[in-house]
This record gives sequence, C-alpha cells and structure tokens, in this order.
Amino acid sequence: MAEGLLDKANIILTPTGYKAGTMYNVAPIEQPYEDFDFARASVASRVNSSGLVEMVGRTLGSNLVQNGDFSEIGPDLVQNGTFDLGSELVTNGDFATDSDWIKGSGWSIADGKASCDGTQTVNTSLQQSGIASIGNVYKIQFDLTVTSGFINYVNLGGWIDGTNLTTSGTYTYYTDTTTATDNLGIAAASNFIGSIDNVSVKEVPDWTLGTGWSIGDGKASYDNSGTASLTQSFTWENGKTYEIQFEVLDFTSNYRFDLYTGSSFIQSAIVSDKTTWKIYFVGDGGTIMRFRALTTGAFSLDNVVVQELDPNDYWILGTGWSIGDDKASCDSSQTSPTFLRQDNVSDIGVKLKVVFDITVTSGTAYLSFSNGGGVVPYTTSGTYEEFGTMTINSSLYIRGQSDFEGSVTNIVVQEVIDTNNIPRINYDSNGENGHWLLEPTSTNLLPYSEDFNDASWNFDSQQSYLTRTANAALSPSGNNDATKLISNNITKSPSTAYIASSTSASSPYTASVFAKKGEYDYLVMSVGSYASGFWGSFNLSNGTVDTQPTEANTSASIESYGNGWYRCLITTTTTSGLEICLVSPSVDGGITSLYTSTTNGIYVWGAQLEALPYATSYIPTLTGSTETRATETANGAGSADLINSTEGVLYAEIAALDNDQSERQISIDDGSGNNRIILRYNSTSNNINAYLFNGSVQGGEFNHTLTDITSFIKVGFKWKANDFALWVNGVEVGSDSSGTTFLADTLNDISFDFNGLYPFYGKCKELAVFGEALSDDELEKLTSWSSFNAMATDLGYTIE
Repeated sequence: MAEGLLDKANIILTPTGYKAGTMYNVAPIEQPYEDFDFARASVASRVNSSGLVEMVGRTLGSNLVQNGDFSEIGPDLVQNGTFDLGSELVTNGDFATDSDWIKGSGWSIADGKASCDGTQTVNTSLQQSGIASIGNVYKIQFDLTVTSGFINYVNLGGWIDGTNLTTSGTYTYYTDTTTATDNLGIAAASNFIGSIDNVSVKEVPDWTLGTGWSIGDGKASYDNSGTASLTQSFTWENGKTYEIQFEVLDFTSNYRFDLYTGSSFIQSAIVSDKTTWKIYFVGDGGTIMRFRALTTGAFSLDNVVVQELDPNDYWILGTGWSIGDDKASCDSSQTSPTFLRQDNVSDIGVKLKVVFDITVTSGTAYLSFSNGGGVVPYTTSGTYEEFGTMTINSSLYIRGQSDFEGSVTNIVVQEVIDTNNIPRINYDSNGENGHWLLEPTSTNLLPYSEDFNDASWNFDSQQSYLTRTANAALSPSGNNDATKLISNNITKSPSTAYIASSTSASSPYTASVFAKKGEYDYLVMSVGSYASGFWGSFNLSNGTVDTQPTEANTSASIESYGNGWYRCLITTTTTSGLEICLVSPSVDGGITSLYTSTTNGIYVWGAQLEALPYATSYIPTLTGSTETRATETANGAGSADLINSTEGVLYAEIAALDNDQSERQISIDDGSGNNRIILRYNSTSNNINAYLFNGSVQGGEFNHTLTDITSFIKVGFKWKANDFALWVNGVEVGSDSSGTTFLADTLNDISFDFNGLYPFYGKCKELAVFGEALSDDELEKLTSWSSFNAMATDLGYTIE
C-alpha cells in the first residue's frame, strides 16, 4: 500500500497471519479485529516461502514403529567378557614378613622369599589357609628357584599338579576347586633345596579354561597346545537374535577356533588377518558359549560381548529373516513368501505414511498394510515413501518373495493427520509475492499421483518400454521422491512407449504433471490419445511449450517451479468419454522420433487430472483413490463501525486464476443483498468491473478490459455522493459525478463472495477498506504499478 495511506484504512488484509478458520486482518489493531472467517473442508497444497510444494493442514504424528532402525540392543549377557581376575587372595605373597604362612620342616621365610634348606626328611608343605571356595576357578602363580631336588606337588582345594618341578621359573596353574579343602599348598620333596616368591592366587570369574588356555593382562590366551575350550555357562533362548562381538589379538599367522553353543556351531574359521568379529546368531536352546581352539595358531581373545537384538521383541521374523548390523535381512532361504512383521502399529482405517530404506540384492519385496498383497514391488535399492491405510489388522508387513535377498532398515510409520479450514498463503516458485490463494473445489482423478510404478499407470502394454525408477531426484516438494522415466527400447518412440492413467470425466478437463529434464530435454503429454491432436510437448531445458495440441479447444502451457522443475499442463473442452493422461520422455519434442538410448530419460512428479478448464494447486493422491480439495470461502469481516456507508474506497491487489469468464466477486454489503458494493471479474473476457447498488446501480457500472486477467492488478473503487471512480494500476479508468450512496451504518460486512454466491476464486496480495473517499492523487499512489515495466506491459506499450 502506498506510503502515508496506511493510517487512513479501517480494514487491511495482507498475507501475514492465520489460524484454522481465520484470516487475520492487519487493521484494525484493537479488538474487535473483525478478521475473515475462512472455511475449506479439506487440506490443500501451496508453494511455501522456500519455493517448495507443501501441504497445508496435513501434519504427521510420531513414529508408530518401534525399533524401526533395528538398533535397539539389550545389555551385555556375557559375564567377565574382558577377562578380569578377582582380587588377590594370598596374604603376604611376597613374603615380606614371617607370617600368614604355615611352614613345614625345612621351610623358613626371610629376605622376601620362602626357602627350603633340604633338612626335611619327608615331603613338607608351605601352606596358607582360607583361600579357595568350592566350585570356583582360580589362577595360581609363583616364582620358583631350584638349587637341587624338586617340588613334589601344588594343591588348592584339591590336587593341581603332581609333576615334579625341577627347574627354576614362573609357574601358572588354573584349577576348579571341587573339595571342601580351602588351603593352598606347595609341597617340597625330601631332597628339595630352593625358594619360592611372588605367590598369587586370584579367582577367575565365570570362565572355565581348558588345557592351553590362560587368562592374564585382561585377555584369554591360547598357546596352540591342543583342542581344549574356553567355556562359560550361557542360555541361548530359542528364536532370540544375538549379536556376538569379540577381538582376536596376539596371533602371528593363521589361527583357528570354533564358537559353539552346546547345540550347534555359530562360527568355524581359519583366519590369517581378522581381528574384530561381529557375528549374528538366532538362539537354539544351547546352554554354553564355548570357544574351542584348534592346533592352528596361538591367539588371544578380549572384549567378548553378547547382546540380544530387538530385546523387546517388537519384530516377528519369518523364515529367512534375521536382524543384525542395524537392519533386518532376508537371505532367500525361504521357499515361499515370508514376512518381517510388527504388530499393534496402528488402528484399522488410519491413514499412514511409511518411509524406509531397502537394499535389494535379488528378487522382490513388498510393503503391506495387511497380510496379503503389497503396495508396491521393490526390485531396486533405495529410500521409499509410501502411503496406505490399515485394512485387516494393526500390523505392518515387509514381505520377501521366495526369491528375495536383501535388507530393510530405517522404517518410520507416521499417522497422516489432516486438519481442515487452514488458509493458504501461497508464493511464487522463487519464494516471493506472497498472496492469499482461494480456489474452487477440484478433484485429482488420478489415484496415484506420485507413484508412477503403480498398476494404475499401466493403461496398456506401452508402459513396458519405459523403466520407472522411483526416488531418483528431489521433487518440487523438496523430498527425494521424483520418478525417472527411462526409455528402454530404441525401436520405440513416445507414441509407442508411455505410461498412462485413465478415468471417466466430462470436459472441460486439465492434465498436469511436474517434470524436469534428464538426459532428454522434452516431455510429451496428452489428455487423450497420441493418435489425436490432444498431445503437446514441453521443452524442459528452457521452460517453453514446444508443440501445441492441434485438437480444437485444446491448449498447452508451462509454469516454472524452480530448480529445473516445470509444471506442464494441457487443457481441453472437447468432449470425450474416457480421459487418459499419457506421459513419456521425448528426444526432440516429437512423438514419433525414436529413442536414442536405453539409459536416458526425464524426471516426473505430481500428476493431476481435474475437471476444470484450468489447473488448480496440486492435490496429492497417495492411497489409491481420488482426492478432493473442498471449496474455499472467506467472508464475514468488518462491521458498521469500520465501514463508512456514505463514502469510502474498496481497494484490492488481486489476480484471477483463469480467464474463464465466471463471476468472481468481492463485496461489501448489509447482509441482505439489497445494499452492496461489488468489485468483480465478470462474464466478459479479461474484464474487471465495479458498481454500487442501493436499489439501483449508482454512479454507473465501471468496466475495464485487462491485458491478462491472471496477472496482479491494483484496483480501487471510490464511492461518495456524486463522486464515483474506478482506478486500475495508477490510472482512472472510469468516473461518474452523479449518484447516491447509503445511509450511515448500512454496510457491515466484507467478503470474498456476495451473499454466499459468486465466490472470488483467485489470488489476493492486499485488500483494504477506507473510511473516506480518497483524492485522485491518493488513488493514483494507492493503485500505481510496482514498476515502469509493469505499467508498460499493462497499457500495451512497447519498451525500446
């Protein structure tokens, strides 16, 4: 609005604020605000300030799937997987004092060691009591110096070693105590002369060590001396999925082990280089975890961890399915289709959005909202977005066919929540020129407007010559959900290779699709048959219509949506019984030119077929049925205190949706229809019209022909006794100095219709009501063009 005139307006509507059911006025700024009541019994799309197509009134609920990325993992079920030893159980193991030890004959303690001088005549022991408990495993270690003779045996809660120890060195033993004796004993033979130092006894928690195994320095080591096992009691529950991790250290060449549950092998390997292991296993009821080392290579184990995957049992796995590495995998071992399933996802009848990642190695998988057929077949890897409704039960299924090998992850399921009666502030594709968008009811007659792989696009056999790759590029919505149409047969052309969807509708009708160039620059589209003149071609490189349809009353147009995307449109009023929307890439814009490659194509998204002579905003159809955007109304603003019935100005910056010569009115009235001020597009082509009626038309009825009714104009209608005028884009286009107005406090309502009739369908940047008749200078400023070029274009001038 022109500077300085803002304070004179009693009511100002601009595209600034709204809530469900209300379009907020900028003025008045104090209650009562007298905002516009808005209604639309559906959701609708708009172009937002970022230039992206988005839904207004459609939100998504929280994720309904539990553990959809398969990353939930239970606590570590292995005991002492880091091979820690217990605390030291021997007291004074370094013999710092002459205490804590029971010394047989010949033994003495001095100088930090226990010595035996050979004076004993029989085996005598060096002992310490209170060391062991029945059933525990202990590590015993000591340093031995032998001058002559030998140590006869070592004992801890039972016999450990009866081999004569005749040489000096460090000795290590592991024992599982089986008797009530809790003493540690080191027995010297009658001829032994020597000493013992650094005696240590520590419990080895949780592990049982076979021959050749030892624990120390936080790891379990195997010395390549046999086929013994490192074992822990463990319960592998049937059907549970486990992740087993461990590290292999200290090997110099090949090493070999078998990991065993007591019921079956988990892993058997001869390895030369692998140090970190992650293994997945479905429990078989076994009762132990056993690393059985073989005589191929010495090595050590550390950081053994076993955790249950999907610990809350959210997922039910059919044959061939398993969980691991943050995904659910199917190995194609199934002989018939099997399911990955989660129950209690949503109630029956709830509309859902599902997003997931799938990797396809071979075969086919389906997403299903019931235990049956899938929504879409998935034969290629990618991120997919689908919409559907629970129909039979509350479960979500991923069905792997008998030939499917692959995996799924990052499954997100959200309820689609539709909130009606939310107004739309729409923008150009560059995010500028915000305006209120008001449209009539319209239905997208194509059941899958974004899923070009759906069977509804398989009108006849010609679709087999086009490969449709889903999620191949960012669409005008900003999501990675555009489809690439790729010609796969160089003996075909657009007239013999296309995808098509059909519906019964009466004319007029308009087909549209968003398209972006790929290796080919052209889209060919038709609303009838390629054998007739209903087809047109579109240059996606420069955003022009390359070929107009030749059928009477049929035309093509194109609109830019930014980022290389265009909305391609064909409108016809020619009657036809079956309406078919056909889409295909083209090499040069022609319908008979043969394709030159089996890998080239274009991108498409958001197809629409509606029974109107022009295209309205995009209406997604995502669940296999048509969708309708309801009629929009905006009325009920103003009051007798804000509208001066005796004089004033009705001002608007508006544009029509189309030059369809229908009545589209903005009115100020008294609620009866007998007293009114009308600003309207009428039944005359490209015409704007205004008048005041108080029993008869006063001040004349002003008509002005516009160059393009779909371009924004600034228009002001002034009323005052014997002073009426219509201003358009800074020029007075009509005036009358004779006529009456209304009595004071007659008018009280401003609406984008007249008494519920002739709704204004169009775009509105600004609407204002002034409480006084403005001067000519003020009206010129108020309605002036935004630029010199805009003025020249509107007046038909040529700029040289």
